[in-house]
Amino acid sequence: MFLPSEQIIEFFPEYRSTQIAWQGLTPIAAWAIIDLKPRRVVELGSYRGDSFFSFLQAAQSVSELEDLVAVDTWEGDQHTGAYVEDVHKQFHDELASRNDPRARSIRDYFVNAAQQFDANTIDLLHIDGAHDYASVREDFETWLPKMAADGVVLFHDTMVRTDGFGVWQFWEELEQEYPGRCFNFTHSNGLGVLCLGTSTTGEIRKLCDLDPVDAGVLRDVMTLAGEQVTKSTTFEAKLITRNGGKIGNEHVFARGAQRVALEAARGIEAQFGLDQVEVHMDQRIDQKMNYRVEQLVHDQTDDLFAALKPQLDEHARIVADARFELLRKEHIGVAATLKKVLKGNKG
Repeated sequence: MFLPSEQIIEFFPEYRSTQIAWQGLTPIAAWAIIDLKPRRVVELGSYRGDSFFSFLQAAQSVSELEDLVAVDTWEGDQHTGAYVEDVHKQFHDELASRNDPRARSIRDYFVNAAQQFDANTIDLLHIDGAHDYASVREDFETWLPKMAADGVVLFHDTMVRTDGFGVWQFWEELEQEYPGRCFNFTHSNGLGVLCLGTSTTGEIRKLCDLDPVDAGVLRDVMTLAGEQVTKSTTFEAKLITRNGGKIGNEHVFARGAQRVALEAARGIEAQFGLDQVEVHMDQRIDQKMNYRVEQLVHDQTDDLFAALKPQLDEHARIVADARFELLRKEHIGVAATLKKVLKGNKG
């Protein structure tokens, strides 16, 4: 069985924005940094920074890292829509707070920014820009000459096949072009790992040689590792929204002592099954909850709601099942009573 260290499985990002789609992959981001020990890392498409600051956090123990670069226009694209300026501000406020001379940003188009890098100087490249087929192919082909011979490229959204997304299609082509050098994590919209050279060493390189059983076990473990992050985020969001608050797109989730306290509360909820208490609420309280959910649907247009929706749907299903069971038992009780009455009348 092939698994990363406990340090990787328990990795938790200090910084979490509403970009929850990437939060489930942060343990893998840490794994790539700690295992590969890259000198230079470039990220194409940083948005609010969940992936970028996870790379930076993991790099605190990696002295080899010299340059971590975020490349983005912070203007948005056809899938994200136009960004408001708060996205750029949020990212750079966090960047400034880290005060790490190894981390920097380039606000420009990817093709222009590529001219600032010499050939064979990037060890780890994360591609997460526009997600249509033509764009992701152009990003890869533009930056490939800048990659070290044994470099690694990460592709986000390899599992999304809707709304014009074409990363999955380009990833399938890469699997044919680079046989034995690709591995795809399937959770959190998917993260493809491409080892460009056969000389790539370390645990990340071993991913590509796993048999189906070990690969499946690893994917399950890393999914669970990611869920400890995303479930913490959704738990905090639930506490806020069910008490009448709102999760704005610029929200930053708890860190430090506040996060520890919330994790303790979440542990208590899970231990005693308190997350199921809502099933037993009366109809009036259910209606109040539904109203708040509707508020969340109306107000939240970013990645957070996309991640919350399955949980909200599951909550609705649980409530519906509980009500059905209650009605079924009431029906059985009424039927039994009628049967007795009818039998008594016949007597």
